[in-house]
Amino acid sequence: MVLQQGKPVPIWGWTAPGRKVHVELQDADSASHFVLADELGHWIVHLPPMEASSDSRSLTVSTIETDGSVLDRRTFDDVLVGEVWICSGQSNMEWKLEWLGQSDIDTTTADHRQLRMFTAPHVSVPQPRTDVDGSWVICNSEHAPDLSAVAYYFGRDLQRELDVPIGLIHTSWGGSSAEAWTSLDTLLSMDE
Repeated sequence: MVLQQGKPVPIWGWTAPGRKVHVELQDADSASHFVLADELGHWIVHLPPMEASSDSRSLTVSTIETDGSVLDRRTFDDVLVGEVWICSGQSNMEWKLEWLGQSDIDTTTADHRQLRMFTAPHVSVPQPRTDVDGSWVICNSEHAPDLSAVAYYFGRDLQRELDVPIGLIHTSWGGSSAEAWTSLDTLLSMDE
């Protein structure tokens, strides 16, 4: 994954109410934090602003029992720090690189270790969700064909220009209506 440079980075999750959580980003100043989950089990820490870095780090989140033993530990490897962008829209943003007629050269030679993309799956739900399934992928010849073409070219060119890691969060859904992206409370406030 890629974390945003130059801004505090929120890391959050859920566990049992009152449980202690430890969050640590390897090789980062002031990036080891303990927090207690609230009465609903929610917790959040903010890592301090960091400079862009293509150094691969590990982010570890541990839940701690009252006696100090580790109940659960999740480690996310190959974490970079750079620019993170949301890529959203309809069919023009969803269009995959492999669907472009002349994209063979781009998909077979794609080797952009500092370009990562997270694609949110299509899930229709009546209420906003607090979580999303999916995973970050490195832009390489294996993953490039399935990436959003617009997001890929934008991210590739941005990475070349800025020379920092680029993270793209792809949340498009072709043919979706504007109402589908609007909260129920907002829709109910309109007579029509």
